[in-house]
Amino acid sequence: MILDRWYLWTALLYGLLIPSLTACRRGDVSETRVNEKAVARSPIDDVVLNHDFGIVTPNSTSRHVFSVRNSSTKVWTLSSVSQSCSCAVARSTSEIIKPGSAESFEYFYTAASDTGNAVKSVRLQFEEPGTPRVVLRTTAKIRSHMTLAPRFVDVGPIAFAETHINLIDIDVLNYSDIPWDSIRLGKTPDWITLHSCALKVHEGEAVEPDFCRQHWRCTLAIAPNELQPGRHFEDLTLIADCGKAAAKLPLSVTVRSAVTVSPSVLMLGSVPSGSSATQRLTLRFAEPLTAATIDKLSDVVSVDEESHLRIAWKQLSDNIWSIEVGFRATGSPRLVKGQLAIKLPEYSRQVLIPYWVRITKGPESDAV
Repeated sequence: MILDRWYLWTALLYGLLIPSLTACRRGDVSETRVNEKAVARSPIDDVVLNHDFGIVTPNSTSRHVFSVRNSSTKVWTLSSVSQSCSCAVARSTSEIIKPGSAESFEYFYTAASDTGNAVKSVRLQFEEPGTPRVVLRTTAKIRSHMTLAPRFVDVGPIAFAETHINLIDIDVLNYSDIPWDSIRLGKTPDWITLHSCALKVHEGEAVEPDFCRQHWRCTLAIAPNELQPGRHFEDLTLIADCGKAAAKLPLSVTVRSAVTVSPSVLMLGSVPSGSSATQRLTLRFAEPLTAATIDKLSDVVSVDEESHLRIAWKQLSDNIWSIEVGFRATGSPRLVKGQLAIKLPEYSRQVLIPYWVRITKGPESDAV
């Protein structure tokens, strides 16, 4: 009885363990074969061939010939060609590279329309296991015939009597060096001028024979004497008289008012006839007033004589003044409107301040 039970348990264990061990062994063998196959098909490290086109112009096409050498003992058969973008193309007359031989691949690169630095590549894949992927990589600096830095000038806020200076770097590509006096502004307002430049350096890798690169640094002077307060825009054009070098330079200038008045409108309200009313204005000037202007402050404000306005100046700080405006109401009830005109010689303009007052019936009008 005991032996029968022992044989029974032994048979059960044998039936359970043997299939599991067999399955595990089969799984190990299968996995090993898959990995060996994957290793056999995977390529070795990429071979990278580099070329720098240097400075190229927008939308131009450059050419270079890469030489791809097969240093192994097996034939390489080209299976696929992939590029990083449609602007880079490589082609060859043969799809086979024999052992110890080299094949030429003609590489064409078309630059984008915008300036900047570009890195492009074409990958060559071969059919044979263990062959490297060959990467044809090129770099280029895309520059216009004239490139400006900065590309946009934003000035302000500045006083309209102030002159603002901006440094502009100009890169010029041309078949021969050009003198400074050939660089000029196109049609430009009188308050914008371009002053003499200094030649910084002369460098650059030639795209074509004798293709030169010059670096200029000039000053753009902005003196918006005739501009009204606010933001103004101009599209400037810098031109080099070498046939095809020109560049746009957008310009934004914010001009602050010569004087800020608070409140901006003088409202004296209702004043009975025969009575008076006063109100104070605060004027903040962009620059301190000159001594000559301070001596003649009573002459810089003009008003309508019928308004019976009286003006009294008081200095609060170097560039802040107050005006106390007094109004004497006379005559019949009516609405009186006018303007205070503040004329400052050093600013070459005047500031207008609207005012109004309503004359109502008073003792003076009853007597009339």
